[in-house]
Amino acid sequence: MTDPRDDVPAADLPPAAERAADVPADGAADATTSATAEAPQVAALDVDGVRAVAVGTAAWAVALVLCLALRDRLAGSGRGWWAWVCLAGMAFGLAGLVFVRRRRDAYARAHAS
Repeated sequence: MTDPRDDVPAADLPPAAERAADVPADGAADATTSATAEAPQVAALDVDGVRAVAVGTAAWAVALVLCLALRDRLAGSGRGWWAWVCLAGMAFGLAGLVFVRRRRDAYARAHAS
């Protein structure tokens, strides 16, 4: 199979295509044409997930309070079930919080040993 770029002069190719034209047809670039720069290391924002689950659970709690404050208006428009969704989100969040705290503690014990 031939590469259609082989018939186009390098002067007519855009810069990205010129660089791609330097790669052999089998796709394997040799050490002189490939860039070996490494990406910088990026630290994880939330390693154990406790903060993320806690913030999510708090958001469900705030939503539950708002739904309870507006329950008559929500019920009148057929959206009375929203409070139950908020309650379920908060309950799952609390269960998740227990889980991620146990996992964080287990990792800490494993790394301390």
